[in-house]
Amino acid sequence: MHKVVEYYLRRRVVGNYTPLDDLLAVYDRAWAGEDIIHDRPGSHEPAEGFLTREHEEARKAAGREALRRFWNHEEAEGTKPTLDRERIRLRARRPTACAGVTTGWTKISWAR
Repeated sequence: MHKVVEYYLRRRVVGNYTPLDDLLAVYDRAWAGEDIIHDRPGSHEPAEGFLTREHEEARKAAGREALRRFWNHEEAEGTKPTLDRERIRLRARRPTACAGVTTGWTKISWAR
């Protein structure tokens, strides 16, 4: 799921549109084990962590639905991601309480 979102955001940051059907096709490829970020076929290792085939299919369907919601939200919002693996420093009220957090793709939307 995270790699599919990364794929979408990488395309979006440079102004490329990704139709929902294309994004879901990328999800299916990623689910099958392909390296979608580097556009290379994967090892197609069998999925692990599922109790049954039905359990796996249910999780895959839930992922597709989550991607639909994500895509609809992103396309309706219309803003682009601005940060890629940058170091962000979060500060608490006390100056001694700081933590460095390395993020993956981050989209910051400023409230107006």
